Amino acid sequence: MSVVQSVLLSAWLLPENGKSHPEPPPASLDECKRERKRNILALLAEDNRADALLVQEAIELHELPIELHVVEDGEQAFRFIERADADPEAPAPDIVLLDLNLPKRHGKEVLQWVRASRRCRNTPVLIITSSDLSKERDELARLGANRYFRKPFSYDQFMKVGEVLKEILKDSKIH
Repeated sequence: MSVVQSVLLSAWLLPENGKSHPEPPPASLDECKRERKRNILALLAEDNRADALLVQEAIELHELPIELHVVEDGEQAFRFIERADADPEAPAPDIVLLDLNLPKRHGKEVLQWVRASRRCRNTPVLIITSSDLSKERDELARLGANRYFRKPFSYDQFMKVGEVLKEILKDSKIH
């Protein structure tokens, strides 16, 4: 964990009054349907809370109209996509942000599931990972990843994920 991640995580867990924040409940799909406050629904599959907070910070910093739905493992991402396919009223992500090293199901499996999905097969996928192997990048591109963002160690560099998201939204004409 980087210094920035440690600071963000400790700030989240230990606010000024010394009491820890309660674990935020994951938004249910029904809540997600009812309370879409922004134009674009992004599904973030990320098991590291500090990294998820950094992605949210980058979205806010770049003033992107994105509602972020976070799942903490590959199985939850599978179920979100599966529900979107099974129920036309269920939310389907407009973009998927995907860590590779997820518990329960690897990010590559999730990417393949997204590409096999009836409703999400054309959804842009941004891989956000600490790995930077060219062989892996090539494989992910073959599997259908649109972009690849290597998690940096500095806060300023991590905030550039917002610029990448902005480019993907523009290129994909997602409004």
